[in-house]
Amino acid sequence: MADWIQEYFINPLAQPNAYAPYNIVNTAVFAALALAAAFLLYYFIKKLRVRIDARLFYAIIPFIFFGSALRVWQDAGWLPRVFEIGGITLYPFVTPEIYVLVFLVLVVAYLLTRNLESTRNAGILLAAITVLPLLTQVKQPALAFGIVVLAAAALALFIWLWWYRGLRPTIPEKLVVFSQSLDGAASFLGIQFGNYFEQHLVGGLIMGMSPIFFFLVKAAFGFAVVELLRNEKEEERNYIMLLIMIFGLAPGLRDLLRIACGV
Repeated sequence: MADWIQEYFINPLAQPNAYAPYNIVNTAVFAALALAAAFLLYYFIKKLRVRIDARLFYAIIPFIFFGSALRVWQDAGWLPRVFEIGGITLYPFVTPEIYVLVFLVLVVAYLLTRNLESTRNAGILLAAITVLPLLTQVKQPALAFGIVVLAAAALALFIWLWWYRGLRPTIPEKLVVFSQSLDGAASFLGIQFGNYFEQHLVGGLIMGMSPIFFFLVKAAFGFAVVELLRNEKEEERNYIMLLIMIFGLAPGLRDLLRIACGV
């Protein structure tokens, strides 16, 4: 068992130059853990009596910027990859541990204030502290701008289609489409015109067909999520969209900042 854990979980973290970061085993386990965490988190939010609406999205988004920027700080060598604390080896600034780190920071910020607006302001401060230094290192502004434009174009198409159907998309719905499109656009342009590659197994399979196909799949996925959840109860629908936004926006912003800074 120890050898199995070392091979499929520890080595990809400890030896990024020798091992691919994701394999079929750790991908499956991380997905199962994420699903379990999603159920627990839902009940945690309900226990705190926090309404799952646009205000919660706005409060969380700055922390996604904060976490994505921290990840790029590590990519750039500004932060160490590994920490040794009490004989325990930690990788707090890489996936999956960075999600736990940012979640804990978010929870502390909320528990200290019990107010979503104050929590959002704390997140904005943290985001500014981590993002602004990266903006001084921008080396590929045109490529970064192209990523944002492509994601914005997908969002504009989504809004037009929904208005054409007589529907008015909500803020969470718009954020889902934009975040998934941003992730797809960053991967597409980063691979097509930069020196980057897709690390995830499923993404790699899609990229093998065509980089632009990955963007189209991600944008279509965002559209489909909104359509499939349209008739669900509001809070349950918003919660699922919140999770999908996070798992699109976090890697999308990380890739956008990496590409912009040439890291």
